[in-house]
Amino acid sequence: METTLFGRYQLQELVGRGTGEVYRAFGTKTDRVVALEVLPHRLAQDQTLQQRFRPI
Repeated sequence: METTLFGRYQLQELVGRGTGEVYRAFGTKTDRVVALEVLPHRLAQDQTLQQRFRPI
């Protein structure tokens, strides 16, 4: 299975699209599979969307 590195995650498979793209990913530091939503570059510049993706 081919993976793409994204920070500390290995993106394994695109599983859905909405505002962003949702991937099944493997957390290399936590050693577990997670769902990770990534904003496309064109939307990543939007301050409102950035706030939605930041931890509280």
